[in-house]
Amino acid sequence: MSFTVRPLLVAAAREGVFGTADLGRSLGIPYPTVYRWVRGTGRPSAEALAKIHACYGLTTADLFTKDTAA
Repeated sequence: MSFTVRPLLVAAAREGVFGTADLGRSLGIPYPTVYRWVRGTGRPSAEALAKIHACYGLTTADLFTKDTAA
């Protein structure tokens, strides 16, 4: 499974939350953590996923894509 941050960024933008720092503040998650998600070097923890769901209504199915073998 691969994490994709795009649905989160789109949902946040719809709520008027733009930028990594603002997204971190809206979720109560440190900026460096959110920055790693955006850069593709990190994935949300279970606690972070719960916060994302509470704030933006996104589920793990919205944020993770199934890897397909080539």
